[in-house]
Amino acid sequence: MVLLVKRTYGDIQRTFAVPEVINWEQVKCFKYSGSREEYHDIDINVFLASCENLEDLSMSKLKNKSIKAISAENENQVLYNWSAQKCLIAEIEYEDTPTFSIWIIFSINFNFINNVNPI
Repeated sequence: MVLLVKRTYGDIQRTFAVPEVINWEQVKCFKYSGSREEYHDIDINVFLASCENLEDLSMSKLKNKSIKAISAENENQVLYNWSAQKCLIAEIEYEDTPTFSIWIIFSINFNFINNVNPI
């Protein structure tokens, strides 16, 4: 089970962001795995709409779904390729000031306590 934790003292804005510095002039568009649609930027709402069943969304599915940046010079060339998990961020505001961007993800093993404290 994947738990996406949102624990702060302020307002949280969840979104997708490119996880590294890229040369935007070289990028024609972005594509999500399993889709031929082209997008000018990555968008969490569009990504979630492309998922078949949000209730079954898991860490392994986020890792296996890819977001690709397509070359402006050669549309058959993928310049960058990231897992959707690497693109998840959250901007946290405290007292009307954006403080930092982070996404905290825990993978929970419910059998852990049984391994530590066998009955």
